[in-house]
Amino acid sequence: MTDFTVRSLSIGVLVKLTAPAVAAARTSTKVFFEPLSADLTGNGEAALRALVKKTGRNPIRTVSIGFVQPTATTDNDSSLSLLRAKNVAAFMRSIGVKGVFVARGNGAASEAGAAARRVNVSIAYRA
Repeated sequence: MTDFTVRSLSIGVLVKLTAPAVAAARTSTKVFFEPLSADLTGNGEAALRALVKKTGRNPIRTVSIGFVQPTATTDNDSSLSLLRAKNVAAFMRSIGVKGVFVARGNGAASEAGAAARRVNVSIAYRA
């Protein structure tokens, strides 16, 4: 029986393969917010619950990227977009989602209006 052991003759190290890599599937959704608010709406919570139902509670990695709509005043774009992303991650943790969370605020989106006030959420999970 082959154990897939590899021996390096030049440095005398024995290398054994570990468990095979697990294939990860990915899915995503968008969560929308009211103007100048980082609070999740009922629709936002429902979208996140549907995402968790599809992927399970043990994803490999969850990435939340927040945006704000472009305005003439840009003082709080970074902080509001980051707060939105962090609130999405906190809600997902509160409903029992595990794994690594990444939350990032990207400031003003390229879109205008309601479509810009969002967090893009993507989850990598074991298929």
